[in-house]
Amino acid sequence: MLRETETSVDMLFSNVPGMVYRCRNDAERTMQFVSAGAEQLTGYGVDDLLDNARTSFKDLIHPDDLERVRAEVERALHAGHPYRLSYRLVSRDGSHKLVWEQGSGVRSASGALLALEGYITDITDHEADELIERDRTERLRESEREILEMISSGAAMTDVLHRVILAVEDAVPEGIGSVLIVDPDGRRLRPAAAPHLPHAFAKAVDGLPVAPLMGSCGTAAHRREPVIATDIATDPMWAAGRTFALAHDLRACWSLPVFDRAGDVVATFALYFRNPRSPSEGDLELMAQMTHIVGIAIERERSETALRRNQALLDAASRITRLGAWAVEWPRAEITWSDEIRAIHEVDEDFRPTIDRCIEFYAPEHRPTIRKAFDACVRDGTSFDVELQIITARGRRLWARAVGEAIRDASGKIVRVQGALQDISERKNAEIALRERMKELKCLYRVLELTTTGDGPADDLFDEIASVLPHSLLHKDVAVARVVYGEREHRSAGWRSPVAALRSTFAEKSSDAGFVEVGYAAEREHQRGGEGPFLREERTLVDGVALHVTRMLQERRTAETLSQSRRLQAIGELTGGVAHDFNNLLTVILGNAELLMEHLRNDASARPLAASISKGAQRGAELTQRLLAFARRQALAPKPTDVGKLISSMDELLRRALGAHVAIRYAAAEDAWPALVDPGQLENALLNLCINARDAMPDGGRLTVEVANATLDGASAERWHDVEAGDYVMICVSDTGTGIAPDDLPRVFEPFFTTKQKGKGTGLGLSMVYGFAKQSQGHVNVTSEVGRGTTVRMYLPRSADRADSQSSDDMFEARTLGGSEKVLLVEDDELVRRYASEQLAGLGYAVLEAASGPEAVELVRRHSDIDLLFTDVVMPGGMSGREVAAAALALRPTMKVLYTSGYSRDAIIHRGRLDQGVNLLSKPYRRAELARRVRSVLDQR
Repeated sequence: MLRETETSVDMLFSNVPGMVYRCRNDAERTMQFVSAGAEQLTGYGVDDLLDNARTSFKDLIHPDDLERVRAEVERALHAGHPYRLSYRLVSRDGSHKLVWEQGSGVRSASGALLALEGYITDITDHEADELIERDRTERLRESEREILEMISSGAAMTDVLHRVILAVEDAVPEGIGSVLIVDPDGRRLRPAAAPHLPHAFAKAVDGLPVAPLMGSCGTAAHRREPVIATDIATDPMWAAGRTFALAHDLRACWSLPVFDRAGDVVATFALYFRNPRSPSEGDLELMAQMTHIVGIAIERERSETALRRNQALLDAASRITRLGAWAVEWPRAEITWSDEIRAIHEVDEDFRPTIDRCIEFYAPEHRPTIRKAFDACVRDGTSFDVELQIITARGRRLWARAVGEAIRDASGKIVRVQGALQDISERKNAEIALRERMKELKCLYRVLELTTTGDGPADDLFDEIASVLPHSLLHKDVAVARVVYGEREHRSAGWRSPVAALRSTFAEKSSDAGFVEVGYAAEREHQRGGEGPFLREERTLVDGVALHVTRMLQERRTAETLSQSRRLQAIGELTGGVAHDFNNLLTVILGNAELLMEHLRNDASARPLAASISKGAQRGAELTQRLLAFARRQALAPKPTDVGKLISSMDELLRRALGAHVAIRYAAAEDAWPALVDPGQLENALLNLCINARDAMPDGGRLTVEVANATLDGASAERWHDVEAGDYVMICVSDTGTGIAPDDLPRVFEPFFTTKQKGKGTGLGLSMVYGFAKQSQGHVNVTSEVGRGTTVRMYLPRSADRADSQSSDDMFEARTLGGSEKVLLVEDDELVRRYASEQLAGLGYAVLEAASGPEAVELVRRHSDIDLLFTDVVMPGGMSGREVAAAALALRPTMKVLYTSGYSRDAIIHRGRLDQGVNLLSKPYRRAELARRVRSVLDQR
């Protein structure tokens, strides 16, 4: 029976035109079986072909087609598909035949490839072409069905595109397929599938611009129409990428744009060829058909991606907003919960809700509300939207918003109730905090209004602050408040000692001055995250009120200090201007009084009158000197000074001035720094302070003068205003006298202000000390208590150099004789000029006079023998004394210069100090002072 079957098979194969075969899957296509038709097809008998006895089947394939046949068979086997292809076969007599081969792999149960089986026939005649076309059409239809099934089943887009390319490559054997997808911005193309395109080339086209002359694909996407490059070597569209394409043996490229349903280009589908080639009408129809399928695959992938993204956003929104969905199928009462609903209730996944169990999750006081709302919804279709508290499975209370609506069928019957539940605890807590914050801000605004615009007494402001604070607390019905400032206490209405309180201190002069306190007069529950029964916002409120009070006290003190400083500055400007003219008059009066006293030396009745004039002029000079000191217009000559030594040298003078009823004590630190100060003016200032102290102790007392080092920090400098931080020498003068009343204390530095009886003082002593200290770049302050005494502290800048051992008296020691030198006198005041000229001439000097600066400069040009320029500093006419001196020295560099002035401002004095190398004779001056100073300057080397 078996032999009969084999005979029947052989007869069947012998009657089939062409050759039936079975061969190994090796490079030589070693034949294991061939049918009898092999001899007619190849010219070789069966025995010649079996086991490649005479020739291998590989050698019968035309050399130009061999590589393509190998590649296409391998591609089909790899994909698990039958292979179908045509090629040229070289028969034994050398003739060429066009053959058609189709076959498939033979695999074991495990999937291993065992052999190839197939059929080869001669298709050189026209009927074979029709056969090939019909077969290609059938394979394409089968491929389309498979691809559409892949799309509908949700296969990955890359797998679908890969299968499309294999189907087209099977239908067009020489073609190499590629799909490029357009970027979301529509500007570039990205590889999506190209299983057989050279990897380097596929990588190179990643990011290809959608633009003209950008190869077949870039141009097709730009033009929105098919673009056929039959020969890449000559096509202008490939100018930019021609060299790279040819290097990978690519000679032709057909590319079609792929559209979505909206008509937008989403991709390109291309076939590359290794030889120049034009498409047939069938090729273009095939590609157009496949681009449609590619468009479907891409659009489906994008839709699913968008759907997944939207679902992820919905899930994130549900999770972030704590919003869950629920539904009740009615009347079965079957309940469905979303995952977020379970998370809100803090139940496990296996929890099965019922209507009653859902109602029980609500807080007892809210259950009637939600029950009534749900029943109305399922009965009448009334929607509900309520905010209630629930108690989770773990016992936590949460605020939730419950929303529900009824769904009806076509007949209008309610078949479902559905809705949402949202955890709104954070919002509710925020609302509570916001209400408290609004009360806090309202209170702080009122406090700010009181402390910034209120100009009444501080006690009245504190009374109102205490009355406002209780209404800003959470439990205002039992809230109390108070403000304590110094020894005074300001309480809210109904004040009782609180059982719980918050307190915050406020400061004045860098130290605690009082506190603000709020509290509850009865027990209240503790607040989560707060301080006992108080919210965090209430701590902020109390601290904010204390801060406003601190700022108010500081600003009032600063305003008071600035007001006093500006008042003193204005008075100083006025007194300085008056002193200038007054000193000119005093110079004349004092000088002429001296002349009268000499002329009336033997007149016993008239000489006392001249002496009285001189004495009055001297007192006037002292007065103007104090005015200039207060106005900071003295000509100071500061030098390193041992303050302790200077005070010791004044002991005899002070004891005579103070009297025996005042005990004096000195205390100077051994390591006291030298001060940079004018020693003569410091003596005057100390003498004034000691005399003031004496007058405050009419019945006797104790005066203490101390010297110590002091370093002022930034806070102290800022508090005192117009003081720089740094090292100072402090001189403290304190007494045990009557003291100064608090209302008078801010005015003690004003000129002519005095607390003494009328006629007992000028009111210029402390003002002179104040001006001297400030002009010396220091500071002075006064503290006092009525009935206990007064302390004045003067801070003078520390000197970086050692103190000069020369005494203050030595500074003025000079020859008092006259001379014969020529002096140019420049003075705009005629009386003063006449007086000075007569005195200089009387001393033997040759005198030239000028009433203005320009006139003086002209005299210098005409006289080359002028030895000394004696000039006023402040003059009309456009030139000051300093400018006259500069012009004169430019003409006569060896000339000496002596200035005189009753009010110098900034011409020769800067920052309160006499400029280096400047000689000055202050007005008013007497004849002896004039003689000494002129001689001293002329004798300078």
